[in-house]
Amino acid sequence: MNSFNAFLNNINLEAYRKFCHEHGTLTTFHKGDLFSGIGHAKGRWGVVVSGEFAYIVIDTSGNEKIVGFAFAGELVGNYAYVVNRQSPLMDIYAISEAQVMACGVSHFDDLHNGETGVDAFSLANGLFMDVHHRFLELYQLTPKQRYLRLVHECPHVLQNVSLKQLASYLMITPTHLSRIRKEIANNKE
Repeated sequence: MNSFNAFLNNINLEAYRKFCHEHGTLTTFHKGDLFSGIGHAKGRWGVVVSGEFAYIVIDTSGNEKIVGFAFAGELVGNYAYVVNRQSPLMDIYAISEAQVMACGVSHFDDLHNGETGVDAFSLANGLFMDVHHRFLELYQLTPKQRYLRLVHECPHVLQNVSLKQLASYLMITPTHLSRIRKEIANNKE
């Protein structure tokens, strides 16, 4: 199965998992708990053991917009803060009960400066390519095509994410997503 976050397919994710299990702390989050975010510079990152997280920004009207997710087995963290110590530009919240093998910022530095075989450039390059691909899709594909691609590549997303959250991620309204889903269901009959 493809990873929801495609950049993870191009890095040595097993090395990150191993490192977190050796150096991290198993931390439990309840739905709605903040993992990391704006004004809460918790310089942590980790591997999601169970549950789901949403990356959220606030638009100029004060509305929450979901820009990404992290699922079990994937990395979670505010990359700009962990790597560059820049102020976090988004919040990361648990959207279900979740557990993370969490590591601190210094652990991230240790991982990339040590003899672990993990190179920070591949992570940065992978993230860039993932974001670039998503950006181009906004111009190349219709919302229906983006939805169909997403559920084809990551069918588990429908089990883990609410339709409202999925609509936010696709940059459409929940009503628009409902219309798309209804159209698809009617075409299958």
